[in-house]
Parts: sequence; C-alpha cells; structure tokens
Amino acid sequence: MDSEFKPEDIVRRSIDAGVKVIAFTDHIDFNPKDGSYGFYDYKKARETVFALREKFGKDLNILFGGEVGYESIRDSEIRQYLKNKEFDFLIGSLHDVEDEIIKIWVPMVEKKRKGRIYKPYYDEMYHLVESGLFNVMGHFDYYKKYSNNPEEARQLWVDYTEEIKNIFMLALERNMVLEINTSGLRQAPKEQYPAEGIVKLYKEMGGSYVSIGSDAHRPDHLMFGLERGYKIIKKYGLKIWGGE
Repeated sequence: MDSEFKPEDIVRRSIDAGVKVIAFTDHIDFNPKDGSYGFYDYKKARETVFALREKFGKDLNILFGGEVGYESIRDSEIRQYLKNKEFDFLIGSLHDVEDEIIKIWVPMVEKKRKGRIYKPYYDEMYHLVESGLFNVMGHFDYYKKYSNNPEEARQLWVDYTEEIKNIFMLALERNMVLEINTSGLRQAPKEQYPAEGIVKLYKEMGGSYVSIGSDAHRPDHLMFGLERGYKIIKKYGLKIWGGE
C-alpha cells in the first residue's frame, strides 16, 4: 500500500547489491482505521512473487511472506483469513493498539496517561506470540517511532523487562524469532527496532536466531542500516533465520 517502487525493481537492485535472499512482506491489516485495510490481494501478491521467482530465481532466492497487523480483538478474523493460505513465513506486528492506529495511540497515551503507559502494547505483543500464527516478531518496540520524545522512548523498554521476558519465553517455546528491523535508523528513534538492550535480553533468554530487514518502501531504503544490523547480530552471536 505504501511502497514507492515496483517489485521487479526491488529484485534487480537486490541482485546488483549481491543479496542472496529477499522477502516480500506486504501489510495485511484488519483494522478499518488503518490505511492498509482491505488493500492486500493475496492471489495477486502470490502470483507476482512466483513470476519473479520464475524470472530471477537462478540469481536470487525470493520468499513470499506477509506482515500481519495483529490485534487480539480481531484474532478470529485474522485466523480465518490466514486459513488455507500458503506463505513462506509471516511477520506479526503491532500497527494498532487498543483499537487505535499506533501513530495516534502513542501520543494519546503519552498525553493522557501516567506510569507504565506502554503496558497495553507489551500485553498485546504477548497475545501476538500466544496466537501461534506467526514466525517472526516484527519491529518489537515500534511505539518509539511515534513518541513525542523518541530519545526517551528508546530507554523505556527497561520498565517492561518482566513483560519482555515473558514474551521471549513464550516465543522461544513456539520457535518464533525476533526481527532486527533497521528502518528505525532512518526514522525518529535513530536506532533499529528493537533497541540493542532488547536484543541482548533475547540472547540471554536463549534466543539463537533473528530475521533482518530494512522495511524498504522506497529504493533508497532497500539496504539502509543493514550493516548496523549485522554488527549487532554478530556482537551477540546470533544467526540469521532463513524461513525454515
């Protein structure tokens, strides 16, 4: 919905950059308030990726994925939609919290609430993992993108350490992996999602694998921040999960 370049251009640029594996993970959202609502066309998306595989498969491994905006209040609807659909893998992400678009929800709770205002976010992330629908936990601390004080929001995960431990414990039981999403480096937080301290905690909890992506919507986004992401992965002795 918000991509500014064509799938074939992404593939060609990836091959030129020496990339071996990419994944298309279009937004699949179920909240009518979300700009992506009703936009995703599974049949067309699948046909597009398979056509690209046919054309470029000898030079690049192209995975067919999806990024689902999860909400526990819409679990049944999401579950029904995904039934009998085939993906190489699915990212579960929070684009909406408490039935509100996250870019509206974050400044709203910062203004109106006190204390541990992001607890509903982490509670919903737990439900996302609990659903068992996904392979990857997407842009884990995404709320910091929309904070009125992104620098402060970068540190707030520490207040939710116990919630995060519970999320990771369940994720590891269900073979879900953490995403290193480098788009935050070009956005207000000026760091990847999640914060490095969260990656460290994930490793300490027993995490071995992560996925990595630049969340590219434009040509200049395609490789943005990946070098930084790979350094963090190497620093903590993590491995790249390949969709198996």
